[in-house]
Amino acid sequence: MVRYKTVEQFARESGYTPDAIRTKIRDGKWPKHLVWRKAPDNRILIDVEGYYSWVEMGEASGPALKVVSKSPSCTRVPAAGSASRSSPPPLI
Repeated sequence: MVRYKTVEQFARESGYTPDAIRTKIRDGKWPKHLVWRKAPDNRILIDVEGYYSWVEMGEASGPALKVVSKSPSCTRVPAAGSASRSSPPPLI
């Protein structure tokens, strides 16, 4: 058995789609150096033993990474009066 598999190889054997695997990596569900790592040629490889460890740990273990939005906040700006000039009047 090969310990490290490409995303495509792992997808064929695990039932996860390649997109699902990349999403788990991107979202931090699969920790780098535990479930996956980059080869010297920058290719992503799945560590089969690390994957088994991840499965056995269960979902509640380990801190999950929080995705932080880089878009500007959509909070409301206080208006000068009771009617805000940035919103049109309601349709009746």
